[in-house]
Amino acid sequence: MASLDLFADCIVLRLSPWERFMTLHGDLVVPNAALRGVEVLDEPMRKLPRWRSLGTAVPGVLAYGTFRQRGRKEFVAVRGRRRAVRLHLAEHPFTAVVVSVEDPDGLAARMSAVVP
Repeated sequence: MASLDLFADCIVLRLSPWERFMTLHGDLVVPNAALRGVEVLDEPMRKLPRWRSLGTAVPGVLAYGTFRQRGRKEFVAVRGRRRAVRLHLAEHPFTAVVVSVEDPDGLAARMSAVVP
């Protein structure tokens, strides 16, 4: 499962080798200055952009890769019905990062302290 690590100057999304294969992407580094908000998603599969442009998706089961919709380009690593966090970004190639994590509420609380 992907993990989000919070550092003093950046957030690092670490992917397992299998997730790297499914996303066709490596680990992702987001500067803290790019973070604009954090949201917990109870049903992340229903809130993803419509079109997968790069990666792997099985409806209702998993979504990994780059998803787009008008004005949105999101990096997604979501599995099953697990809850997820969405990091809203500005001045970054992605408008958001959506990741299934073990404790989305705790992670969102820690990340909210970083939001300018």
